[in-house]
Amino acid sequence: MIILADVLHRRRVATATAELEALLKADNDKRRSALHDSADRAGAGLAGHIIADAIANMEEAEREKERASRYVPAYCDPDNDRRGAKYEGTRGLSTKEIAARIRADIKAAQAAGTLDARLKISTRCEYFSGGSSIDCRITRIPDDLPLYNPDFLRHEAEHATGPFNPFRGEHHSPQFAEALATIKAIHAAYNRDNSDSMTDYFCVRYYGDVGTDWQVDRDRRKAETAAALSAEAKA
Repeated sequence: MIILADVLHRRRVATATAELEALLKADNDKRRSALHDSADRAGAGLAGHIIADAIANMEEAEREKERASRYVPAYCDPDNDRRGAKYEGTRGLSTKEIAARIRADIKAAQAAGTLDARLKISTRCEYFSGGSSIDCRITRIPDDLPLYNPDFLRHEAEHATGPFNPFRGEHHSPQFAEALATIKAIHAAYNRDNSDSMTDYFCVRYYGDVGTDWQVDRDRRKAETAAALSAEAKA
């Protein structure tokens, strides 16, 4: 399956890389030409040009070595700039307008059957001094749609005390994990992210995440844990 966002991202990275390489080549050509001019003024002839080329090659190698060893923050790397498939076409919209589109996309996915229509999802946007955010919260889950992986719940119950022993598998049930992935894809489709956590640099179109309402999560986790432990005792 071809993902439009990935195709556009690769094209953007290729363009930015080509532009950088062109600038470096122009700088190297300018330096090489200056060395040739110096050789001509000195009347060195062909031998002077050969020496000038050798000097230029050594200087280019040294500059390339220096660039390779220099730390470059992730946000300066064009490959770090991730943009959703619908980012470019909605650049002039506000966060509130983007939130409205996300709501519409979620409803469309439910109507198309790619997202469980029985899920109730709240999409809210917020503005603050550092930017804005869009949060999607699942506030209702049908009883026959398990939220958690029973193995994860049993593991948590068995290791509630004692040394830290994290569960290595998927925490959510396959059905709920798929629903979360669908909502996250819709949420990310309008976003742009060129952040670099190593330097605490954050540059996004909007913040926010996708998850389950904490009260719904608490109640379902409690009920599903009891069911998982009961099933294990009967086995």
